[in-house]
Order: sequence, then C-alpha cells, then structure tokens
Amino acid sequence: MSITESLGALLSPGRVLTRPLDLAAYASDASFYTLTPAAVVRPIDTAEIKALCAWSRKQRVPLTFRAAGTSLSGQAITNGVLVDLSRHWRTLEIQNGGARVRVGPGVVGGLVNARLAAYSAKLGPDPASIGACMIGGIVANNSSGMCCGIEHNAYRTLLSLRFVLPSGTEIDTAAADAEEAFAAKEPAIARGLMELRSRVRGDPRLVERIRAKYRMKNTMGYALNAFLDFGTPLSILWHLLVGSEGTLGFIAEAVFRTIPDLPLKSTGLLLFPQRAGGVRGDRAAARFGGEGARTDGPGVAALDCGLPGDPRLRERPAVPGRRDPGRVPGGDR
Repeated sequence: MSITESLGALLSPGRVLTRPLDLAAYASDASFYTLTPAAVVRPIDTAEIKALCAWSRKQRVPLTFRAAGTSLSGQAITNGVLVDLSRHWRTLEIQNGGARVRVGPGVVGGLVNARLAAYSAKLGPDPASIGACMIGGIVANNSSGMCCGIEHNAYRTLLSLRFVLPSGTEIDTAAADAEEAFAAKEPAIARGLMELRSRVRGDPRLVERIRAKYRMKNTMGYALNAFLDFGTPLSILWHLLVGSEGTLGFIAEAVFRTIPDLPLKSTGLLLFPQRAGGVRGDRAAARFGGEGARTDGPGVAALDCGLPGDPRLRERPAVPGRRDPGRVPGGDR
C-alpha cells in the first residue's frame, strides 16, 4: 500500500496532499533549506494526531509539525510526512477578563494580541514575526523577542498545555488528576524524568551552569532549567515541550498568562563616549526598567538619558568631533 493510500485511510483524501505542486509548496520554510516531503497531511483533532503517530511508528516514517512555517533554521521542513496545522487548530478563547488566553497551535500570534487589545493585554512573547507566526511555533521554539527578555517568554508565561505524546497519550496539564494520569499512562517516562532530575540536582557545577545560562536570554534547545524549576514528572515534561521544536510531542492547545499592554510606549537613545559607560548604563536601565516591567500598575513609559538614583548617567559628555544635537525629540515624555 502506498503512502497516499495508507494515509488516506486515516484522514479524508482531501486532507492528504501528494501532488508534486503541493509538495513543492511545502518544501521550504522561511529558511534557505529545502526538503520535499513525501506527503502533507492536515489533521483536525487529536484522534487523527494519535492515528498519525501510530502510523509513523509502524511505517518508520517521521512526522514533522508545521504551523506558519516562519522558521529561519529549517525546523518546519522534512522529507518525511509534514503535518500542516495552519488550516485548523484555531481555538482562541479570552479568559478571566483578558488575564489569560487559551489558543490552538494554528492561531497567528498577532491575531491573539489584536483580540487581547480590548482588554489592554497582550502575549508575553513578542517575536519579530508575530504578525505571521503561529502559537504552535511560538511554544515549540520558546519564542521571546526583543522586549520580553527572560521573564515573559513562552516558558515563563504558559499556564498549561494539552499535548499528545508519540505513544498516543494525551494529557491536559490543567486537569486536576493530570499528574496521576500521566504517571499511570507513562510510568517509564515519569520515572526517567525523576532520575534525570536527581542527576542534574546532584551535580553542583551543572546546576550553576544551567542557572547561569538561563539568567541570560537562552531559548535554544531543550529547557534544562525545567529540572531545577519543577519537582514533578509532568511539570518537568510539559516545560521541556516548550522549545523542543516538536521532537517530544504534539502541542494541541496552550493557555497563556497575559501581560499588560501599556498605553504609552517610547524608545530612547543613549549615547556614551566610551564602551564602559554604555555597559554601566545598560545595567542600570535593566534594573530600573525590568522592575517596572514586572508591575501590573503603570509601567515605565520612557527612559531619558538620565536614570533616577545615578546622577552620573544624567550627564551627557561631549563626543569629540560631534555637534551636540540637543535633546532627543520626545525624550521628555
């Protein structure tokens, strides 16, 4: 039986694409890599995802999940079977007056923010491609962006996930009995995760290295900090899913804690004659602005050339050969 026939037995024929033109359309993403898939499938629910996982194990053909395909590193292409999530999986439910939002992997991040704008809220992750990328990729890549730092990325702002493992086990981490259900259905994985946790925590040098890495903007690879941040098998696993790029399981739904969308925003330009001054200013800005960014009340609207508490940063020493341009327009807002 051909791939087309066997996949057609799992999904309706209209949702199994094998024409050369269709395969060529999915052979690339936003990166410069090219891989032509053997087939493209468009499942509509977790029952079909489980059937595809079973088919993949039996046929020994890999599955690659793809949402918007905005990846710059080739994560959304394959020569196996490509699972296209962009046409379905569009759950979008605002909860608790905008304090949280439940979304499917096929929803564009910018659309979520557009819906949240009425509540003066937004997603924490702010990747540059948020107008095109989808929630599946935002979670699978632990997206952050230029403004959210390490506090508001996907890992830090997710409240729960509903996911499907390659074995077919489906878990909603928000369910009251989720931990017990996971331990009963996947005892080997649960046991292995706790063994890994013990090994990580038992090595002080490794603990410090992980802590040091995740004090910086480190969103590459598996979230090893989950072994330090959480203490149960399920809580560790679903945080490992964040940033795993689809290698550990399928993310069917995500619930995010939102952050305030402040009504006033401004960008300031700080000029320093020497690199050392720039480093000191950057650290001071991080301390001052980061503290404001974590409050739920009025945040910092703008940072001028000076910062409270450090009069040295209020001075603007002359740069040799450069005319003093005066104050930056809008700097006093």
